[in-house]
Order: sequence, then C-alpha cells, then structure tokens
Amino acid sequence: MSEKPKRRWYQFSLGGLLTLMTLFCLGLAIWLNHRAFCLRQSERYRPPSDGIVIGGYMVPGSTKADLEAWKRRMDERSKLKERQRQTAAAYRHAVWYPWERLWIDDTPPPDETNEDMP
Repeated sequence: MSEKPKRRWYQFSLGGLLTLMTLFCLGLAIWLNHRAFCLRQSERYRPPSDGIVIGGYMVPGSTKADLEAWKRRMDERSKLKERQRQTAAAYRHAVWYPWERLWIDDTPPPDETNEDMP
C-alpha cells in the first residue's frame, strides 16, 4: 500500500524560513541601532586634540597666585580630558559587548570651579 515517506530533518517549511529571516533581521536592526548609538556617544565624549588651543588660555602672570590658579585649572582640565577619553573608549568597546553599555558612567563631572575659569 502507499506509505507516507518520512520527512527528512533538513526539510523546512516556507513559514519557518520566514520566521527565521524575520528574527535575524530584527536582531540585526537592534544591533545596528546599538552600534550607531555607541559610536555617537564615543564621538561625543572624545576630547579635543592636544595640539589645538580652545578658548585661548591666558599665560600665567608673574605672581605666584596666578601661576597656582593656572596650574590648578590645567590639572582639572587634564582630569576632565582623561575622563572623556575613558568614556569614549568604553562606548567603542560596548559596540561589541552591548551589556557593558549599561555600566558606563556618562554623568557630567561636578562643576565646582566655574568662578575662576576664564
């Protein structure tokens, strides 16, 4: 009599293929959105290059107080640049490790020294 042939494991239906392609495209879209966000944040937190003077720093005066204030401002700016460098690097790293994006601290540092900034 006529027996039904057994289906082989590599046979699949068109609906299964459609479901698989939909899930793949959805995952790819989510990853591309995450990648674009991380690269935008990385560019946002990238510090300006060291060779360009932004804002025109004043040359310290001849008094010791002016020299100390200038050194203090330069130390604070170097700390800020280092923090920006670390945050930018963390976002670039998070492109390939998306769960690390949750632990990136991108809150701005407290602005305590606005009064003596030029």
